[in-house]
Amino acid sequence: MILIIGGIVLATVIVAELLIFFPIKKTTEYYKTDEQKNQTEYETEEAVCILDVPALSQNPGLPTGCESCCVTMALNDIGVEIDMKTIASLIPRQELESREGHLFGPNPEEWFVGSPFESFHSFGCFENVMIDVVNSYFDEVCAQKVYGSLEDFCTEYINRNQTVIIWATMNMRPISYTSHWTLPDGSEYYWPGGEHCLLLVGYDEYYYYLNDPMEGAMVAFPKKVVQSVYEEMGSRAMVIY
Repeated sequence: MILIIGGIVLATVIVAELLIFFPIKKTTEYYKTDEQKNQTEYETEEAVCILDVPALSQNPGLPTGCESCCVTMALNDIGVEIDMKTIASLIPRQELESREGHLFGPNPEEWFVGSPFESFHSFGCFENVMIDVVNSYFDEVCAQKVYGSLEDFCTEYINRNQTVIIWATMNMRPISYTSHWTLPDGSEYYWPGGEHCLLLVGYDEYYYYLNDPMEGAMVAFPKKVVQSVYEEMGSRAMVIY
């Protein structure tokens, strides 16, 4: 009996650990009802709110274009008809340069490093770059940076039928700082390896639900895991109205 109980406990722990790194793909549609869309407050933590936002895949055309894909999904959701390759073509970008065995390149706060259409020596960019793209080329909408926890975003945005673009990592794995280059100001920049952009579309008591450009589908990760990686990435997020 002791061996049986021990085996059950061990199996439970293993499954819990696997859920951290292998997201749950949602194949059954459970979305926000019309009544929920009109609600702005939920009285219990057991509330469920998952927005019906079609997921797009960045592959095969945009191997490092997760930012473009997420912005496209957010724009499409509010009625702006645009494709992700068009968005990617609007992003200001600079390539890395190798001089005497050392890499020199731009600041990802200001430029896309490399190209979203390529994988070699291509990395990505952060929220300020994508906000500028939206505000520069789309007069009918407004993009802005948002601050707070993912729980805050669920209350302030998801419950009001508004998606949130967040920066985390692929499969919510820990960041690795292996790639680096010298910025124009002479400082050394270390890229947060595994950087990934996702669209927050919902939550329940245990999980956050995100449209993942790498999967081309909605996935779910444990709340604490997503919050931890989001914070490690610098708590970067934006919304588009």
